[in-house]
Amino acid sequence: MKTMGRAWKFSLGVMAIFIAGCAVSLQPVCRHTALMCALVMQEKYPTVEVAFGPVINANREVSSLITHAQTRVLVNDKWVWVNYMGGACQLTDTREGFLDLNHWPVEMFYAWLWKSTALTVAAPLPAVCFTVVISIGDIPSSKSAK
Repeated sequence: MKTMGRAWKFSLGVMAIFIAGCAVSLQPVCRHTALMCALVMQEKYPTVEVAFGPVINANREVSSLITHAQTRVLVNDKWVWVNYMGGACQLTDTREGFLDLNHWPVEMFYAWLWKSTALTVAAPLPAVCFTVVISIGDIPSSKSAK
């Protein structure tokens, strides 16, 4: 009977490890994919920047506590968004659900992430750089690009 209890506990332990391992695996987040896509796009386009700002939730409310970052490139004098989909960086007309209040060159965004250069010493942090007051009716749709 004790063997059955030990086997059951062992099985539950193994399942818990697998479940926990999947739940906490390292997945890329927006700041990683934005930086990666910016570096990739710089190979073809001379003007690339990372836009970031507060997230817009499903109720169209702006969250100043959660920020999002996305790359955009200048193509034929028009800003085009870059999305990371299926393991690749692709040009698109879709701005993901956030207000793009800040636009930084790739090097500045990278330096801000690491806070390691003179460029970022006096730069405002994204979480506190939301001084623009926007009413809910003025929030651009997620398909519009600047």
